[in-house]
Amino acid sequence: QMMESYGVKRDTASWNALIAGSVHNVHSDRALRIFRQMQSLLVRPDYITILSIIPAFANLVAFSKVREIHACIFHNNLEMDGKIANALINAYSKSGDLAGACAVFDRHSSRNIISWNCIILAHLLHGSPSEALDRFCEMKQEGVRPDHTTLTAVIKAYGLQGKVSEAKQIFYNMTHDYNITPDLDHYAAIVDLLG
Repeated sequence: QMMESYGVKRDTASWNALIAGSVHNVHSDRALRIFRQMQSLLVRPDYITILSIIPAFANLVAFSKVREIHACIFHNNLEMDGKIANALINAYSKSGDLAGACAVFDRHSSRNIISWNCIILAHLLHGSPSEALDRFCEMKQEGVRPDHTTLTAVIKAYGLQGKVSEAKQIFYNMTHDYNITPDLDHYAAIVDLLG
């Protein structure tokens, strides 16, 4: 508030700092108020603005706020940015809107391993292990190599389906098939599966 009295113009970067600071200090409503004020003053948000504010609303009580942020993203032609699309998939999923997460994923043209992990984890979060495994198969068909997170999710998906042998096969062959050495997350998923 003092910036303008000193002749320093508020720009997108200064708004971004306020939004990110509010989110970091768990003041989601304040971050949204600042974001709305920024828009009312016709300051155009950029991808940093969006990536700063989306995590504030990735929870079950913020469904309408995620839609509001998505509308702003669409209005400002930022939807095709890969990081923003991945953050939206994650936010929709965590706010309880699996269909919204899938819609963003399906429209996203430059999917990477993070995009695939987001949608696979979204299906797991919503208790849909078979859809998670279907997405895993799609991912492999598109030539995207799974990473540590993907394989942990796949083991968990097989566990939710009670497919112990399939999960163990992924676990025992991950070094050979994907050049990934099992770590604590993979062992924890196997222990959970066997339990």
